[in-house]
Amino acid sequence: MHPDQARWNHRYAQQGLKSFGRTASEWLIQHKDLLMQQTKGPALDLACGNGRNAFYLAQLGFVVDAVDISDVAIQWVQKQAISQQLAVRAIHANLEESELPRPAYELIIGFNYLQRTIFPRLISSLAPNGLLIYQTRYLDEIRILKREANPAYLLGYNELLDHCQGLRVLHYQESIQQVGPSQRQKALASIVARNSTFSD
Repeated sequence: MHPDQARWNHRYAQQGLKSFGRTASEWLIQHKDLLMQQTKGPALDLACGNGRNAFYLAQLGFVVDAVDISDVAIQWVQKQAISQQLAVRAIHANLEESELPRPAYELIIGFNYLQRTIFPRLISSLAPNGLLIYQTRYLDEIRILKREANPAYLLGYNELLDHCQGLRVLHYQESIQQVGPSQRQKALASIVARNSTFSD
């Protein structure tokens, strides 16, 4: 078993999937109008956890591939999707080693997950006019919030913009926010970008 799979399985087993919240990420909800205008085709949720963002997208009309390295999380997501009759396909995969499930997505989202090598694959997997919505922690977790964290797992300043070169950036911010049920402060880099390459 991959160490990350074991770590997340242990965490989910200890805390329970419900403890990670049911409401979709605020950055996603803030862009609901944009999501409603987007073509309702395949969507991808990277490192989906308990599926809260995948379920939100499915409720808006997307057909969602929800991918996670934790089989505990994937079993939970699958059961919830069936019980709620949502178009969510739960996929157990290690994104460091696996290809993305489909060649083209109208929407790709990633929250609280950083794998720098995946960005070229994400961009090439966006359909023409497809959207990328991404948010994860950056260096102010250490420098401003004084948290103990491995800098390798934090974005540098403007690094997310660098990873999204070739896309048209619609919204971008780096800020300290209060998020989740606990309103814990996090330093988050957030982007919404579009693949402005159109097919003939």
